Amino acid sequence: MTPDPDTYARGHALFEARSDQRSRIVSWLGDRLARRAGDDHLSVLSVGCGDGTVDRALAARACAEAAPGATRSWTGVDPHSPGVASFVAGLEGLGREQLAVRGHVGTFDSLLTGPDERFDVVVFVHSLYYVPDLDAALGRAVAMLAPGGELLVLHAPLGALNELVADLAPPAAGGPQPWSDAVAAALARLPVDVAAEDLASTVDLDGGDGDDPALLDFTVQTVLDDAARTAVVERLRRSAEPGPGLRVAHPVTAFVVHPRGDTPPLRSGA
Repeated sequence: MTPDPDTYARGHALFEARSDQRSRIVSWLGDRLARRAGDDHLSVLSVGCGDGTVDRALAARACAEAAPGATRSWTGVDPHSPGVASFVAGLEGLGREQLAVRGHVGTFDSLLTGPDERFDVVVFVHSLYYVPDLDAALGRAVAMLAPGGELLVLHAPLGALNELVADLAPPAAGGPQPWSDAVAAALARLPVDVAAEDLASTVDLDGGDGDDPALLDFTVQTVLDDAARTAVVERLRRSAEPGPGLRVAHPVTAFVVHPRGDTPPLRSGA
């Protein structure tokens, strides 16, 4: 059984507040986009944009670092309409005249683009878990890149924390949840060049068994009863880092993907 939407959202917020991963992701993505600060125009597609928390920080930095007269455009796609509304409102609220914002409510494969529309950067932040066909989604993302463009994918590896998810969460309709090794395998089947690195981060789950059960339920992506919750906490303690709290490794794999033979243009500081 999966948590209801309100409980899921509450657990997600609690989890993010206890994890340093989002700040690592924003910093890493911001540094990648900074290599394009000298571009007259930069177009970004954020797949699974959610409420735009990550994109808002990235767009603010991209606009601040852009040369006078340069323009930036951001397109967000997500099936959750309130999230897309927040994405659009948040980016428009930056008040940057050079920033054009567009939101699309729907799945990635429902996003319609013009025949000549391409993006300089396509970003997936923890959103490839939800596509029905990993190979098709990555292939389409690569095909949507402009010359010199790049695909940036942030995806979880199967570590101690996600082994719990694999053991306890209900299986997805299309089979087991794909982890970063599945993303790497799918990319290997495409004509692309790939670089990958793991970004270390931790999440402190102390109190997840006694404060708000939504935290631990979100962590393992299912609804736990009291006995299961106790067993999960004990298992987490065995893999926790030394020190106070219940800090568990929570890394993310960052992929940089370029179409093979499409050499990325040289940028200052690259």
